[in-house]
Amino acid sequence: MDRKEFRYEKNDDRYICPEGKELRYCYSTKDGSHIYQAKKEDCAHCKLRTKCTSGKTSRRIQHSIYKEEYERLEKRLKTKLGKNAMKHRKTGPEPLFGEAKENHGLSKFMTRGVSKAHKNSLMIAMVQNLKRFMKFSDKNPGKGIVEKTKQGACNKSTTFYRKISSNKLERLINIITRKLVSAF
Repeated sequence: MDRKEFRYEKNDDRYICPEGKELRYCYSTKDGSHIYQAKKEDCAHCKLRTKCTSGKTSRRIQHSIYKEEYERLEKRLKTKLGKNAMKHRKTGPEPLFGEAKENHGLSKFMTRGVSKAHKNSLMIAMVQNLKRFMKFSDKNPGKGIVEKTKQGACNKSTTFYRKISSNKLERLINIITRKLVSAF
């Protein structure tokens, strides 16, 4: 049985089960969640016991100390504005942060100080932009950044330097060089 079928009474700080029995506050966990539990006697003879709990004693419900904020967030996400915001996050910044965390070690900096961490994050952003630029040029080989070799395979590392005369690539390298020089 889902927790949503239990009614929470904020004034008395308790839950009421579908059978009308109460679950009182028992204790808090280390992360601040509150645990509510029914009396053993109430659950022992309940006709919904098999659907309600798999525990030996009685039903427990846990909720976060941020329960109200989560509920407000759920309501906001169901609005038209919330759905648009989620659609934007999926295509905008969220995938970039995920890639930086997964592939470039953005989850933890191995430097000391905010300025060095800032430089590190700038480097990651530049790498991501270069990867995007290379991906775009792979799709459009006529742009002059990546060319096909005689065997038909794409060799990015050597072709990248061979085609450096491309205006877009030259400007990008100049920007990156200036950023690197100013960052270090």
